[in-house]
Amino acid sequence: MSPTTYIRHAKAEGSYWPILVAFSIILLAIGVLVHIVISAVAIFLLLIAIAGWIQENRTVTLARNGSHD
Repeated sequence: MSPTTYIRHAKAEGSYWPILVAFSIILLAIGVLVHIVISAVAIFLLLIAIAGWIQENRTVTLARNGSHD
């Protein structure tokens, strides 16, 4: 790497979506053992968390690349 070459580092921003995904998976495991309604709520939360996480990543990527599609 030459002295004039710079590496751009993006500042990592915190996200709560991975925490919600992990919580939903734990809740799903508990629901399997306890009651199907808990499992249904966990699956619903898991789908919302995954969709939110994907949307957040897409938004950051598009903003970083300057695309507006």
